[in-house]
Amino acid sequence: MLNKKGEMGVGTLIIFIAMLLVAAVAAGVLIQTAGSLQEKSLSTGQQARSQISTNARVIEISATDGQNGNLTDFRQIVKLSPGSDAIKLNQIIFSVNTKDRTSTLKYRGTDGICIKNNSIGYNTWNEIEFDELEVWNNNSLPTGIGNVFIGPGVNANPDQQDKRIGIDLDDDGADDYVRTCDGTGTFCPIAYDGYLQFTLSTDGIIYVQLQNDNNSYPDITSNPGDGFYFTNLKIGNYGYMKGWRTAGSGPDFITDVDPGIYLEIFENPQRLEEDYDDDNLDDYFAVNNTHALLILGSGTTLSIPLGIDLNDACQTINLNSEAFQDVNQTYASLTIQSACAGSKIIPLSDQVELTPYEYGKGYFSVIYETQGTNHVAGNLQRGDIIRLCYEAPGIIGEDSMVRLNFIPKIGTPTLTEFVTPDVISTERVYLYP
Repeated sequence: MLNKKGEMGVGTLIIFIAMLLVAAVAAGVLIQTAGSLQEKSLSTGQQARSQISTNARVIEISATDGQNGNLTDFRQIVKLSPGSDAIKLNQIIFSVNTKDRTSTLKYRGTDGICIKNNSIGYNTWNEIEFDELEVWNNNSLPTGIGNVFIGPGVNANPDQQDKRIGIDLDDDGADDYVRTCDGTGTFCPIAYDGYLQFTLSTDGIIYVQLQNDNNSYPDITSNPGDGFYFTNLKIGNYGYMKGWRTAGSGPDFITDVDPGIYLEIFENPQRLEEDYDDDNLDDYFAVNNTHALLILGSGTTLSIPLGIDLNDACQTINLNSEAFQDVNQTYASLTIQSACAGSKIIPLSDQVELTPYEYGKGYFSVIYETQGTNHVAGNLQRGDIIRLCYEAPGIIGEDSMVRLNFIPKIGTPTLTEFVTPDVISTERVYLYP
């Protein structure tokens, strides 16, 4: 026993230390791997829970325009389902599907309003079918219609005179006139301070408030009078006008000596309530004697030859998906099938259809009916109740199946199905539940 000795020396010590290091590294790898797996499993579990539990609950769906028996504008009340995480509205795709049409809509933004328009409201790019089309007309003077003063009617004094506009808006063969209103109640009701008063020979008086393209209101009654800029200001259902000036030379009237003055009136355009050139202004469609015209809010007019002259009588038009386009893009396609167009009219019985290039796309708007405790604009949070406003992909009639799909980026879609009533006759129509 006394002669036996244990292993000793530097080599043994090195082997022992190496074994300890290997064991430590292996333990570290195992710990790191276990932590990583735990983190991944936790993340996967959270994502799985979010995907399963995150969705919206539809409370009510109604339409707001049912008096004519058809529906296009919808309102949908939505809240989070129990246990759901918050949903970012800009990550939502909302689809509307009918038997033969579909649309895919995106969130308009936190400034969206529940009104159909092209800038901050809701809209869907749909095909448009036109009724009878009369030939488009406009003032082609260098300064448009020129002087527009205040006054009681046609008068020898040019400062007290209605202006003959050169276009027969009510199509009765007699001249129509325009004047400015100064708000004194002498020649126009005092409520129409700063308006233009159109006097139509048969259909009577129409008041138009001047409104700039940026939604501000020029004050032409001031001294000398504001400048203005509008490109498609509606004149009732008769037409529209465009105009601009840098400043006025005097209050209560518009004259051709004002700096930068231009004022022009257009008859028989079809206001599209669509914004094909993305300038936040409605565009127009019209026909002249030889061409179909797409009049963009930006001021550009695109044309397609009709192949006939509408001054003549009873001719055939055969256009099939002809494109309105410029060097940069295609805006829409036009189809006209007419067996007997002429005498400055394309008849009601003919097919005239305009289809936007972005057909079926658009935006829905959201307004908050109730805000939760932790409300965040642009989110659907717990406690929020929101109202979605959107336009259907075309007209939806009676006894029609409709499918609505609210699809969040993270979460499960909310599918809602209903059939419209057999008889639609009221302005507001409740559709679901």
